[in-house]
Amino acid sequence: MNYTYDEKSISLFDGDKKIAYVTLRKENDKIVCLDKVFVDPEFRGQGIAAQIMDHTATHFAQKGITMKPVCSYAHIWLKRHPQFDDSVIFVQEHPACTL
Repeated sequence: MNYTYDEKSISLFDGDKKIAYVTLRKENDKIVCLDKVFVDPEFRGQGIAAQIMDHTATHFAQKGITMKPVCSYAHIWLKRHPQFDDSVIFVQEHPACTL
């Protein structure tokens, strides 16, 4: 499996097939919004969403870029991984979040 990066997403491929992605929206040079986490239905239930979130959070934390989770999954995942607290802005409690 390999990751690709562009201005609007981080994607995970299994061979030539895109199996998951996180859509991004740059707020400014130091803040990126995580708008959506998607996993192909064929690959759900295998921890792929957690895998791509871990990769995404590590990527931005290492670059000194702050993440603002808009997607409920990204919000919950980041709340459950306090090692990234210094790299996250939680604007408000997401209405879909129940920890």
